[in-house]
Amino acid sequence: MTAVTALLESFRQRIKYALQPVSFPEPVHVVRQHSKIMERYDVAPQIPTKIELGALANKAKTLWDSQGSKGLLALSKSEVGNLPWVLYYGEPPQIASQAELVQHILRLLEPRARTNILKLIHAYLLFFDPTLPGTEVIRKFLVRSLAQYQGRNPRVRRWRERASLVFAPDGPRHAAGWILTSEKETAALLSEDLGLEGDLATGAFVKALTRTCLTMVEKTFPNGLGKALNLLETPGIPPRARFKEMLPEAATKLISRAGPEANQEIQDRLRSFFLKHMDDPRLPGGRVWWKDVSPEAQRIFAQWISKRDLEFFFSIVDRTAVDRQWAYRRRFWEAYLPYIENTWVALGPRARALVDSPQMRAHMEERHFAILSGVEGNQSVFFVQMGGYIFLEWSHSGACRVWDQQTCGFELGQPKYSGSELRADNYVHYQRHIGPWQEKLAQWILLRTGIRPAKPYL
Repeated sequence: MTAVTALLESFRQRIKYALQPVSFPEPVHVVRQHSKIMERYDVAPQIPTKIELGALANKAKTLWDSQGSKGLLALSKSEVGNLPWVLYYGEPPQIASQAELVQHILRLLEPRARTNILKLIHAYLLFFDPTLPGTEVIRKFLVRSLAQYQGRNPRVRRWRERASLVFAPDGPRHAAGWILTSEKETAALLSEDLGLEGDLATGAFVKALTRTCLTMVEKTFPNGLGKALNLLETPGIPPRARFKEMLPEAATKLISRAGPEANQEIQDRLRSFFLKHMDDPRLPGGRVWWKDVSPEAQRIFAQWISKRDLEFFFSIVDRTAVDRQWAYRRRFWEAYLPYIENTWVALGPRARALVDSPQMRAHMEERHFAILSGVEGNQSVFFVQMGGYIFLEWSHSGACRVWDQQTCGFELGQPKYSGSELRADNYVHYQRHIGPWQEKLAQWILLRTGIRPAKPYL
């Protein structure tokens, strides 16, 4: 080995070791100090266990009932620090139902204002109940304490900045009005501007705020509709209902206010939202959620779905069928929309692949339409349930077959159908689309159901 070669080899080895990653020990002290700083200055309060809260609530009530305010002095320092969490705890009557007891508890909390005020704010917003007398006592205490606060805790200082919005008299109404007039996104308003994030984003204050917002939007409809719908669900993929139990109330207010002739944009927005969170009211899975929705709102919503199902089916027919009668068939069934009880669509594999409109593809995904087998791949079927009968329209010419709903052998809403079962010969009427077929079918419907078309179909 020459001197140059040896030098290069030595240089290569040094470079090799120099480029290896250096393993530093974990910065234990830095992590520990960071935890202390976050615990002291900018972390949400942690709620004790239910067992601890139950025991403390019972102890505080017992001491108050037996000795009054003097009895509360027997509580330890740690117990006093947890008193904010028990104000709304348990079954009625809660501590917050007694205004005088709440006032004395707040006096115990004053000496450690910074720590206790954060717990108190959290409890107030998480368990907010304006029907309890103690709630107004707590609100006034928070307003006064935040106004007087001169410390450096960033979390307390942010609450002081928000006080005029969150802790105003009738705070939910005040905050709801502010949200509806702001141009910022709802999620940012809740988390950044109002501080209602984490468990507070689904707490009782936000619930009251959302209900108030719905009432306001009902009066000013459609202004604020987007904000109201955003409040009703949490952001995420997929978004989830923020307050599932409030959806029937929201559906009643918003759908009824929109009415059956709402413009297409409003129909699409409300239909998509409530299908996503409550399913179809005409199908077994959706009836559970829709049972508390007003009959008027259910009727309007069902008509919206049927209308879009009809548009969806005939948009597919326009792409796949040779027969030009489909335009007349569409107008015929549009004339019966107010009376149609249910609709459904089954698609062959090629027909499903031809859905390229973003709106129609979204509708197909929302509705989870059925798979049609045993037929040509580009065929599809439209189901109409009305007046005790089920009417089937095929995409490729053919005829309209009518079954008695009780004896047809299949139901709307199934995930799969075969061509053979949908062409079975136990139908009660068979109408070819030739000649004056509209008058013949309309006459048959009138005689069997008493239903007349709501508008001309020719």
